[in-house]
Amino acid sequence: MKIIIFGTKLISEQVVKNLEIYDDEVTVVGYPDKFYNDFDKKSAEIISGNLLDDEFLSSLKLESYDYSLILEDDDFLNFVLSKMCKKYGAKNIITKVNRYDDINFIIKNKESFGIDYIINEDLEASKYIVKMVEEDIGFKSDIFAGGKVLLSSIKAQYAEDFVNKKLEDIGLLSTVRVVGILRNSELIIPTGQTIIERDDLIYVMGLSSDIISLKNTYFYFEEHRQKKEMTIIGDSDLTRALVENVTEMNIKIVEEGDEKVADLRKKYPEAFVIKNNFKNELKSSQEEFKTADVLIASTEEDELNIAVGLLASGIGIKDIILKVYSRTYNKFIDSLPVDAVINPKIILVGKILNLIGKNAGLNIYHMFGDRAEVLEVKLKEDSHLIGKTMAELNPPKNIVIGAIIRKDNLAIIPIGKSEVAKDDTLVIFFKKENRNELLSFLGISKRRIFPNLFGGRR
Repeated sequence: MKIIIFGTKLISEQVVKNLEIYDDEVTVVGYPDKFYNDFDKKSAEIISGNLLDDEFLSSLKLESYDYSLILEDDDFLNFVLSKMCKKYGAKNIITKVNRYDDINFIIKNKESFGIDYIINEDLEASKYIVKMVEEDIGFKSDIFAGGKVLLSSIKAQYAEDFVNKKLEDIGLLSTVRVVGILRNSELIIPTGQTIIERDDLIYVMGLSSDIISLKNTYFYFEEHRQKKEMTIIGDSDLTRALVENVTEMNIKIVEEGDEKVADLRKKYPEAFVIKNNFKNELKSSQEEFKTADVLIASTEEDELNIAVGLLASGIGIKDIILKVYSRTYNKFIDSLPVDAVINPKIILVGKILNLIGKNAGLNIYHMFGDRAEVLEVKLKEDSHLIGKTMAELNPPKNIVIGAIIRKDNLAIIPIGKSEVAKDDTLVIFFKKENRNELLSFLGISKRRIFPNLFGGRR
């Protein structure tokens, strides 16, 4: 498959990073003066030039690509570029719309812009939150293979039966895989001989039923309950996307800006909009907030969202979801006393990969102290791993095969005798520093990069 990407920011970078495990031919196009982040380390060809120049676009031979991803941060540029790409034969144009306010109009009129698929990070994030809340699919858990496999985090201090024991001596853990332990800011890939310590944060991967059984046995696990009240702190595009996509819950919005409050009340009369300082509202209305089934911190400031989450946890709110963009906080996000931390940009990357037919094994909640990643890898037909057992595979250090998804969507948690079959998808947990070892293990050779920042093709 050939894929061309217009744009060089975080979303483009993450798409390229995840396409690294496939044999696709990926090209990234941007203006010569744009910052190319880490693209010079990725499996993509870099081309720079004037994106709106007819001669330059014609030279790209857009008709030869299976997908064209228009991912710039300027909506006007994206619309013009989409139309020009269509003119020069581009197929399957996927265009990012940055402003949520315009999304419904653009979706209805996408064909006039030459666009095949419209994507928006706040729309996709709102859909994900709605699914997570309404289906109660497991806070503090990442979901793989259509909900069949969960990766969940648990704190050892809440299970005395875990503390000071070897993993191999904890009976119920035999049905799941402990893929990692975060201890004093160090990520440990454990063995059966690893001893659990009281302050450990344990990452467990297993079938959904086994994770629930684990929590029921060692932890308080609340059964599914109908959620009726959602409180959103702060006005943002995500806030507005949630108001328009939540259908089964009453929504309360707390916002301190006069103009935003007035606009929200005018546009969304069905929502209850309160004008107040976020922190003051939480402090002065503690009893009222305790009745909220879900609280979403959705302001434009990551630090404020984290502070609101901590304050909400302190007054006893049960389900708390934070919107956090910056990777600065990744090292401690997993330790926050909240149910989920989402990055709409990462959710959008997952949507893009899904649209182009790739597995989107992207972490949504867990940051693993910014030291690990999880990927879903569909094996190639000629993969050297097919036919081997787990014991024979012997993955490199710090790489754990946590689950296998069969072609019939059956999920298994592998043991030493489990054999890898044709069409399998592996769910792999690995330390970031071992990414190249993972690619080698999978039989993938990173293609040489030829970054050219000053125009033309190299």
